[in-house]
Amino acid sequence: MLDGSRLASYDSEGVGRWFKGLDGELGDPERLFGASDVAVSSSGLIAVVDPWQDALALFGPEGELVERLELAELWDHDPNYVAKVQTVGDDFLVVEDSGSPVFRRLGRDGRIRSSFVPRHPDGSKETRLSAHVKAASDGRLWTTDGRALLRLGDDGVADLVLGEDRRLGGLSQPMSALVGPSGRVAVLDAATRALHVFDSAGTEMFVATPEPGDFEGNVGERKLAGAFDGRFFVQTMAHDAGWMEYGAGGERRGPIDLKGSSCFETLFVTFSPEGEPWVQCIEDHESAALRGRDHEEVGRIARRLDRRWFEDLAALAVAPSGGIAALERMPFTIDGPPYCGGRGAVVSLFSSNATPIGQITLSNTHEGDSIAYSGGWVAVSSSEANAVWLVQTSTGRLLRLAQPEGWLAALGFSPDGRELWLVMPQDQTLLKYALP
Repeated sequence: MLDGSRLASYDSEGVGRWFKGLDGELGDPERLFGASDVAVSSSGLIAVVDPWQDALALFGPEGELVERLELAELWDHDPNYVAKVQTVGDDFLVVEDSGSPVFRRLGRDGRIRSSFVPRHPDGSKETRLSAHVKAASDGRLWTTDGRALLRLGDDGVADLVLGEDRRLGGLSQPMSALVGPSGRVAVLDAATRALHVFDSAGTEMFVATPEPGDFEGNVGERKLAGAFDGRFFVQTMAHDAGWMEYGAGGERRGPIDLKGSSCFETLFVTFSPEGEPWVQCIEDHESAALRGRDHEEVGRIARRLDRRWFEDLAALAVAPSGGIAALERMPFTIDGPPYCGGRGAVVSLFSSNATPIGQITLSNTHEGDSIAYSGGWVAVSSSEANAVWLVQTSTGRLLRLAQPEGWLAALGFSPDGRELWLVMPQDQTLLKYALP
């Protein structure tokens, strides 16, 4: 085992047999100042990998150096952070990981015999598959996605599944959710990457299924967007560059770019009642660009009604009338109320052409996470306060709804604006509240 900067050997009772320092003089072949992993082959060779020197050092049973393999000289490309090693018989299995892990099976001479990326039987990739690859005594490789054991073929694709396979028809690991403007509720299954769409009564209408390669890595929380005509959009890449479009009946329409060329990164996508995508760009969180189908800018939200520039835009919401509500988190400051000693939130209201028409300031305990807008009411969820705040736009009336236990993934209003809906995906529950 690796013990700090030493390679250590222990007997069956945990008593140290020998210890070998790996921090020798510069130029010493035993010097491995970045040793990160160790494995023992069936013939007794001890392999130690050093990602900083792109080296695989082989030691004998008593700690003597047998050979040092310089991977950069043996491969047809420069190694990119090889930090993990295990043995498969007398071969070595290393992981080259510069963000997307690739497994390299090496012969005794350190040359690459094969390469693969662990995949589900349908060919799709998932980061957790790469995190758990282990070799069995027969030399076959196994891994898990947290639900089942998967045996990998030589090409990395699972050829046997033991346990609960991914079922596209069942909602097994609900994650992101959205109350769509058409009254439909969408929930993304992190296990299958499928989008499950339910009607207002909670009956599943359809399951929109992706193709292998649509999503890379672990899904986790992904942003969702819904259009008034029933279409849904799912963020497919962690850096927000790509989205997948599904039709109103769940048919896969393919990838779509929902950010304009001047957007550094997309934060939120909403849709006008006419179907135009409105995209909030990062731009230091200080403004929201509203862009049409061809990415042309049709409006920009940058100032509140009091003419102050935005400092930290967090989210947008669109009412059925086309009006826009923008949630801004306020910075920590001691300039006096209402922000003294805390971090508050401001909700700014705009017409459909981005003209400011209203402003609602919440106290410093009401920092918001997400927002919904019906025209007559604004709802702001606050994980900090464990509550949902409701504001009647015509009167400024403020109501506090204690958030139920569990994870609130989405909030929104019914199409007629008479109910507040909360989506609790892990409980697979849609909660409805009648508005006064």
